[in-house]
Amino acid sequence: MFRSLVQRRFASSATSAAVKRAGVSGSNGSSGGSRFLKFTVYGTGFLGAGFLIDKYYFDSAWSRTAKSFYVLARIGYDYKFKFNEQHDIAALHEENADRFFNLLNENKGLYIKLGQNIANQASILPPAFQKKFAKLYDSAAEDPWEKVDMILQQELGTNYNDYFNYIEKKPIASASIAQVHKAELKTGEQVALKVQHYYIAKQIDADLMTYRVFTKIYEYFFEIPVSFTSQYICDHLKEEVDFRIELQNGEKVRKFIADDGYLHNKVHVPINYQDLSTKRILASEWCDGLPLTDYQELKTQYNTKKIMKYYLELFSKMIFQWGFVHSDPHPGNLLVRYNKNTKIQEIVLLDHGLYVEFPESLRYEYCALWKSLFELNDKELKKIAIKWGIGSEQSDMFASFSLLKPYHKSGENLAKLSNFERQEYMKENFKKFFQETEKFPLELIFLGRSMRMIQLLNQKYRAPVNRINLFTREAVKGYYLNEPDVKHPGFWYRFERSIRYSIFVVILTISDITFYTSKFSQYLFNTKNVEDLLQDQMLKQMKEFGIENPQDIDIFSG
Repeated sequence: MFRSLVQRRFASSATSAAVKRAGVSGSNGSSGGSRFLKFTVYGTGFLGAGFLIDKYYFDSAWSRTAKSFYVLARIGYDYKFKFNEQHDIAALHEENADRFFNLLNENKGLYIKLGQNIANQASILPPAFQKKFAKLYDSAAEDPWEKVDMILQQELGTNYNDYFNYIEKKPIASASIAQVHKAELKTGEQVALKVQHYYIAKQIDADLMTYRVFTKIYEYFFEIPVSFTSQYICDHLKEEVDFRIELQNGEKVRKFIADDGYLHNKVHVPINYQDLSTKRILASEWCDGLPLTDYQELKTQYNTKKIMKYYLELFSKMIFQWGFVHSDPHPGNLLVRYNKNTKIQEIVLLDHGLYVEFPESLRYEYCALWKSLFELNDKELKKIAIKWGIGSEQSDMFASFSLLKPYHKSGENLAKLSNFERQEYMKENFKKFFQETEKFPLELIFLGRSMRMIQLLNQKYRAPVNRINLFTREAVKGYYLNEPDVKHPGFWYRFERSIRYSIFVVILTISDITFYTSKFSQYLFNTKNVEDLLQDQMLKQMKEFGIENPQDIDIFSG
């Protein structure tokens, strides 16, 4: 009986303990499920809130950045691990060109601007990238009027309409950073009202950060030094979105032109209205005229030779005399008109957001570079290349890129190499090009872009002006008229300078004879113009450097 009682009590205790254990277990299960549910709800809410804040407050800056890192990482991975003879290189280029173009086009804003900067040098890229990048000049979405109105209120006040008789709601032009509306002031003066895209201010820091990181990744994957240029480019692009700097640039170049005996009545810079201009709004004089993109229509109303003469004279003086260079000489940024007062044909220079200014020493060295190229002074050329941190073995490539015409031939025979081997050869050439990046004048990055635009425009106008000769003349003028002070130049010093100048004059004379002979042949037999011939020779030489099937960018699009 006692044993039975003990057994019943033990069974009861065991049952009670089991029930407690079960209760505890059930409670923990319920608690764990509750925590998971709360985590899911809170996590989803947090992500949703973050997405909405990013979209409506930061204008999707961070989601665009995340997408950029994903796409660029995929491209980097592909080229690091699939760029070999076991893979279809052409298909690899095609796939990644599509990815890169779609990223730039979808992200808009500064991505388009950065893409256009790359497009101007796209001839060093594979053909698939060249074709895609040319389309970036057509990428310029318009903001709805509600967004434009918001910017105007923020910058000029809610009563901004008090300054205007009207503002046309449909923009007359839209680019990567801003769009332009025609307006009329209360005084009756017509103005071009440049309004920054509403998303630029909130996206710019994230966009430029992405660009800097991308150049670091690119440099790591391909072992080609490119990141040393990124901060300089970012600084200038940040200046370009500050319209107060654009206003200052316009005023500075207007003074240069007014003081020039040749250009003062041939080139016009629109007058700015400082009281109606802010960091994100620029009000300028409205100028009617035909853009240089309209070649067919221009040649029926104007003297196209004069157009190119004024254009090339202007930029040659900017580069070799003033050391203050407009870095976006796209033909859409220049108009042609007859001056209302003088009735003389003139060009109007627009968009002064991006300029590069040379230190006096660099301007003088760049003049010396052009002079040495036309004296065929290889010793001086190599000396300048080394001073700028460029490998002496790459001086021919450096000279050809500076002139945008062949200098010497490399002598390399790449015909027997495979597509992959030629591209590897090009990669090695560019790795050797920059020997000491800290010495390279970063101003040459934007100067190279401007020079390429200038060469392409002269080519599209069938080369009515000898670009090489005109630029060389200005370079020598900039060199001899602005050379460093020499206190007591001796006889041999003067004699040496005279001999060099005489050689230079002979070379220019031969260049002119060749140019006009070519022009005569072009007129009689409808042959290629001088710039076309130089381009053909340049493309051939670029292939010798390993650049595969280089193509032109159509600067008349967009």
